[in-house]
Amino acid sequence: MVYGHVPFKIKELSQLTRLMLEQTIEFKTTVSSSCIDLMKKVLTLDPKQRLKPLQILKHPWMQDIPQFVDIFDESERDLIR
Repeated sequence: MVYGHVPFKIKELSQLTRLMLEQTIEFKTTVSSSCIDLMKKVLTLDPKQRLKPLQILKHPWMQDIPQFVDIFDESERDLIR
């Protein structure tokens, strides 16, 4: 997740459908333009225009992500060993 939480806060499933169709997603200013571009292309309503999985993986924003993300600091790695 880009933000660490779901994009829509709803109380009823019908609200989710409406929000998705209206595409009322607001992006924080901390999100890169490349990430916003990818999200908009992934969330395109028209399935023919929507990015396919391989296109998503080739998107420039996805290229900025290291192949392996190290989530542990040195002391945590020592505990795991």
